Amino acid sequence: MDARLLALVCSGTFQDLESFLDGQDQQAAAAVGGSATRRPPGDDEEAFLRESLLDGVTVGGDTVLHVVATNGDSQDFLKKASLVHTKARSLLYVQNNDGDTPLHCAAREGSFAMASRLIDLARGGDDANANRVKALLRTENKIKWTALHEAIKSVPVGHNDIVELLMKEDSQLASFPKDGTSPLYLAILEGRSFTAETLYELSSGVLSYSGPNGQNALHAAVLRGKVDKKKISTVSYACKNATLSWILNMQDKNGNTALHLAVKAGSVKIFCCLFRNRQVQLNLTNKKGETPLDIAYQNIPKGLHAYMHSEARILSLLQYAGAKRGIRHLQDYLEQSNIVQKKQGEIDEMEKVKDATQSLCIGSVLIATVTFGAAFAMPGGYRADDHTNGGTPTLAGSYKLGCCLCTGYLYHTSSACS
Repeated sequence: MDARLLALVCSGTFQDLESFLDGQDQQAAAAVGGSATRRPPGDDEEAFLRESLLDGVTVGGDTVLHVVATNGDSQDFLKKASLVHTKARSLLYVQNNDGDTPLHCAAREGSFAMASRLIDLARGGDDANANRVKALLRTENKIKWTALHEAIKSVPVGHNDIVELLMKEDSQLASFPKDGTSPLYLAILEGRSFTAETLYELSSGVLSYSGPNGQNALHAAVLRGKVDKKKISTVSYACKNATLSWILNMQDKNGNTALHLAVKAGSVKIFCCLFRNRQVQLNLTNKKGETPLDIAYQNIPKGLHAYMHSEARILSLLQYAGAKRGIRHLQDYLEQSNIVQKKQGEIDEMEKVKDATQSLCIGSVLIATVTFGAAFAMPGGYRADDHTNGGTPTLAGSYKLGCCLCTGYLYHTSSACS
């Protein structure tokens, strides 16, 4: 983008920008006149030279109109937007590198007057051009957000002027995108219940409830309750409205219903809103095979006062209602049983080894005792005291005694080693 043009758009006055663009027009006209002999017949070369300057973009892909829409909604910037559109009408629908149109930028900045001016420029002063307005409003950026999403995300709580402006121009705008995060989901997740009511009323109830990862607006309300447990009005409304009964048991990509998330969050108030509705199914399993009762068991805190926590109250209510546990509980039980059986088998083997070791020890001790006794019990006995060599072995000096002593020594040594 031309540096002079960018400076005038951001900080220059409307008159400065107008003079600059008019000067460029004059230069373009002079260039056209000087090259008339080479200009193909029927080509608007003047318009081409003028728009080539306005077609420049910033590093982020923003056009002049993106810059104008981002910088404010004073009268000076509103006139700049009209001037740029007059000279390059196509810029109103151009998307930058993030897929944002100038209307996205105005909504993100909370500029009501600028958003209104851009819509008027798309209409062209003619109510018959409603299709062009809807095309601008329904344009999605790279994260599948429309200008309505930006307005919900950025506008302060309690200020729905831009949301009302966009919805009154297109009452079906809350149904876009067809897949992804819906405006209603975003409003609930951001804790903007008043905005959610506005979307529902201005769309006559015809709007999208979808969210990311297969979730819906009711999931968002439960998740929001984890942050602010006082905000249960959305969940209560969904449970009391018979036309919304279809949303109560919807499962996200992980298989979790709103009840799963409420139990996991440990929010008694939100849980009770769902629990009181008879159409809420208590035994649906998620992709892990867990029912709400399984999650409730997992959430019970440890300690002496565990029964006083909200998780214990949720568990008792589910048990009272006859809720069942899922296949995950059975898997855990079987795994635990296998572990117990394995440990019991190891204990039995250890007992066998222990008994065998004791038996071997006793046998070794008995053998060593007998051998030791045999070493002192001389074969043939001892000579009587009245003998010349009294007290000596009877077989002393004989071959038999030597063999007996050697055999006893070897037997004693081998038994001790064993």
